[in-house]
Amino acid sequence: MSNASDNESPSQKSQPGTDEKVFDWKVPALIGVLLLSVVVLVETGILKWDWIGISANQEISRVEEHTPPIDKDKVSKYTVTTKEIPAKSLWDWLGLLGVPLVLAGLGYWFQDKEKDREDKRQEQLKKNAKQNRDKDLQIADDKQKDETLKNYFDSMKELLLEKGLKRSSQEGDEVRNIARILTLTVFRQLDAERNRLVTRFLQESGLIAYGKDKSLPVLDLKGAMLGSVRMPNSYRERPVDLDFADFTGANLTGADFTIANLTGVLLSGANLTGADFIAAHLPVANLSHADLSHADLTGADLQGATLTDANLTSVRFRTADLRFANLSGAILLDVDLSEAKSLTEIQLEGKEGEKPPLLCRVKLPEEFTDKDKFKDRDCEKLPEVLRERYPERFKNLEEAQAYVDIVCTAALLVSVWKRGLY
Repeated sequence: MSNASDNESPSQKSQPGTDEKVFDWKVPALIGVLLLSVVVLVETGILKWDWIGISANQEISRVEEHTPPIDKDKVSKYTVTTKEIPAKSLWDWLGLLGVPLVLAGLGYWFQDKEKDREDKRQEQLKKNAKQNRDKDLQIADDKQKDETLKNYFDSMKELLLEKGLKRSSQEGDEVRNIARILTLTVFRQLDAERNRLVTRFLQESGLIAYGKDKSLPVLDLKGAMLGSVRMPNSYRERPVDLDFADFTGANLTGADFTIANLTGVLLSGANLTGADFIAAHLPVANLSHADLSHADLTGADLQGATLTDANLTSVRFRTADLRFANLSGAILLDVDLSEAKSLTEIQLEGKEGEKPPLLCRVKLPEEFTDKDKFKDRDCEKLPEVLRERYPERFKNLEEAQAYVDIVCTAALLVSVWKRGLY
């Protein structure tokens, strides 16, 4: 047996996500048509329903009043007055009951409207209460983060001025270990905007850059969680200077290093998915084993940079300078290198003793004599390499193959769409 709800028309059902009732006019309209039909049939005489009160032949009750003569002893004429009282018809009853019914209907209508207004008012009150609660929670969270940031700066100030963190500390000293623990902890507790302030402080205080004598940075940020950090690179601020900073293994997903100075920076094994390096300076930077998928390296200076075994899926290299960049073992899936500067065929073939990069759906510069040789060279072996390098992401070969297929299909759709536009 089907549910009753299956028989309801769409107009009888409430809209999704609301509790408002939708009035169905079908039943009142049907009743109105039936009543009109009855009136027409009775008026034309087809139906003989005199009790309705609209028929031409209505029964009339007669009441006679006799006025006897004044003098009973005299025989005289007397007057007979006849009053005709029609029987109560349907219209008479409607006249008597119509006003109360109309008033009752109006009362119900006003009551229903008032209930709807009250429901809406209560709903708005709940919405306002939730917004106020969320706002209070956000204010409390911001206050807590501000307090955490202030405590961090106070602690680092003490380590710098009183404990000789930068002035006299040596590698392995307790003061450096304390500073590192404080910094890694605060990165996990703060949001991207406040982490930007921490990074600026570390950069300007000279704690994360190599020394002039090539000594290691005072503060080792290996494994730091710096997700979505946005460096202060607007036109109102000078570019951030992170030359020779050590971010080995750091989580920098979505970070913004636009026009940053990153000469010799250590980003080996870092998660740089979706990061922006537009016009950034990265000469001799170490990006080996880094995940740069979907990163933007438009106009970046990558001269002599190390990109061995890096994941470069869907990276934008437009006008990027790849002179002497080491691409050995790098994954180049869905990459447009047609406008990259100083790229040579030797870099894609692999130097002697080095493994070549893995190429699949790669667009190459016009000056390359044999582009077909490279563009889809390693599509078949790529899933197996992905499975070996990223076992936590791809549990089996089928998942890796599906990933490659999805990326290639998306690239093809984008290419078709662009051709349609231009």
